[in-house]
Amino acid sequence: MLTFSLLVFLFAANLYVC
Repeated sequence: MLTFSLLVFLFAANLYVC
């Protein structure tokens, strides 16, 4: 799913920023 991949990407980006 494209939506799921995008959600995981945002989650990973959030962890990277924090």
